[in-house]
Amino acid sequence: MDLKDDALALVAEEFSRRFGKAVQLRREGTALLVQCGKPDASVCISVDDPDRPSFAISYPAFDSDARSWRDLHQQNSTGVLLEGLLWITDRVLRDGAVLPEFPNASLRRRSNRHR
Repeated sequence: MDLKDDALALVAEEFSRRFGKAVQLRREGTALLVQCGKPDASVCISVDDPDRPSFAISYPAFDSDARSWRDLHQQNSTGVLLEGLLWITDRVLRDGAVLPEFPNASLRRRSNRHR
């Protein structure tokens, strides 16, 4: 195993410990796919810097001006640490996407139905 494989293995272990059967983990090449219930609620993680370690992540999210679930898009971030991965995945698992800090009321209602 190399450093990238080791880092993803540690992430998978922590996700299994933290989320249990609520998420399904699958390795796809150099990435880890985390399925959070529904097909459109998934998080894709790859290693950004194995020495640090930090990660690149893709996940469903809304911008701060989103008005409805039609505004959902895939957000890509790099340099994310393990705690950030856990926080993002928890939000996707809970709401189906990462909501803005002050979400529109219709977004909040819809996320409550998603559970």
